[in-house]
Amino acid sequence: MEVKWEEPTCFDALGRNGYIKSCGLSVLMIGSELFLEPLTRRGEIGRARIVVPIKAAPNILHAIAQECRLMLQREGLYPPELPSLSSRRNNTNADADGEKHVHAEALPPICYIRDVTTGETVAIRRRMDGFTSANTLCSPECLNSRLPHVPTEDEIAAMKHGTLLGWDTPGANPTFWRRRRESIR
Repeated sequence: MEVKWEEPTCFDALGRNGYIKSCGLSVLMIGSELFLEPLTRRGEIGRARIVVPIKAAPNILHAIAQECRLMLQREGLYPPELPSLSSRRNNTNADADGEKHVHAEALPPICYIRDVTTGETVAIRRRMDGFTSANTLCSPECLNSRLPHVPTEDEIAAMKHGTLLGWDTPGANPTFWRRRRESIR
């Protein structure tokens, strides 16, 4: 998979003829490792490479999201979520349209999904970063159906988003996913 961007980076990448601006990133999975390599303006892969274990990918994504969020907050482009005391008591937060958002505490305490990289069933715990192995051969659907509160598709999507990109982001709200699903129809 390749990710490309319009503006070249400030830092040069090592290409075949010396240092040049990188304009993209090649992401390749080989076995249980993830290879990240810069792309040159010509679309060629540079000579630098970062290799990480695939199980570290959720933590890397979370770190990138956190760093981006902090940078955008410093520049005033990403408003920090500061619910009022009364909305904390009600476990909700209103956006600019007055729509109430459910905080992570209103999500199920746990849900199960299939890890896309390993295929194993993993657990997502509310307000915790990353996945934990369920140590079972049961499917996520089977395990979710046995919970006291069976999580909805939107709640599962919100918990996936929250565990990878932060529990204070709009995607950690099931309403975000319900609206997105409805807008696609």
